[in-house]
Amino acid sequence: MKKRILKSVATLMMISFASTGVLAAEAALPEENTVYEETDAEGVADPDASDFEIVTADTDACVYGAEIVTMSVNDAGVTPGGNGNGDNTPDTTSDNRTPKEYVTSLNGIPIVVAKQKVDISSEFASAGLIKKFIVEPRGYAKVNKKGILVAKKPGTIKINAIDPAGSVVATVERVVYQPRLYPMTVTKRGEVIYAEDYLKGDSDYLVKPTGWTITKNLAVIDPETGKVTVGMDGKHGKALVTVVYGEGNTAAKYKATLNVNLPYLSATKLTLQAGTYKKLKLRNAPVGVPVIWSSSKEKVATVNDSGKIKAKKAGKCEISARVGEYEYICKLTVKGDDD
Repeated sequence: MKKRILKSVATLMMISFASTGVLAAEAALPEENTVYEETDAEGVADPDASDFEIVTADTDACVYGAEIVTMSVNDAGVTPGGNGNGDNTPDTTSDNRTPKEYVTSLNGIPIVVAKQKVDISSEFASAGLIKKFIVEPRGYAKVNKKGILVAKKPGTIKINAIDPAGSVVATVERVVYQPRLYPMTVTKRGEVIYAEDYLKGDSDYLVKPTGWTITKNLAVIDPETGKVTVGMDGKHGKALVTVVYGEGNTAAKYKATLNVNLPYLSATKLTLQAGTYKKLKLRNAPVGVPVIWSSSKEKVATVNDSGKIKAKKAGKCEISARVGEYEYICKLTVKGDDD
């Protein structure tokens, strides 16, 4: 992957940690070759902070104090946080996707994903005999005796190794990342969206997923990019999209619903008595597109412009609703007085 070091930038996103581990961000316009200092939550300079470098790829938007991995994807979408139109809805009309910036650490502290099982035992190899681990703040994570970390809440945590005498013999830090995957909706056959555009973190950064999965056969998903493609068969319903961090039984998984809101008839088979009426509805019909109703045998049944069927005489026919190039059919059986 191509990377380049920027010594000066036109736009710099300065990010600092509060004591709770929550990120505070402020946009700034620096002078050329300005030297920046790390600050605390109140913006007070930290004299002990070391110099930093900014690593990015094909973008002027940089993250302060973070190691960034930028992935290039060549389809429609937006950067995390919105489409530039003042909201957070993905823009799937563009021909070129904006590269996503993935963070692996913040201010030199490695990132772990909440719910993922991470083996950190090697970092305490020189600490001697360890009786237990204590995490600060309490309740943010757990570490078992084998050194397997499972984080629960977002923030910066300290893992203290305790020896049999009750002394702290080693300490490591981690930043806990809490992803959120939001529901997705599609309304067209063959429509393409990127599940990644519905993935947000607890702060203004993203951690790269290991993979993506989807249930049912309403759509397919690229396991690497999260590209979702709706089928052309017109099936509607709900599927479950899962973003995965990690491998096997150590992975963290986050799920959201994909709503496939394609048009469909309220009934595909009907039986009516001659002389009765029944109204069909085309659900999820596109706004502003006319629905054309017709009967294959008007001697058996007729249908008006609003989908109301009038059963006339015994027989069988098809009632169809056409929207654009697609047709939706209900098979109708009409029974006579003697049936």
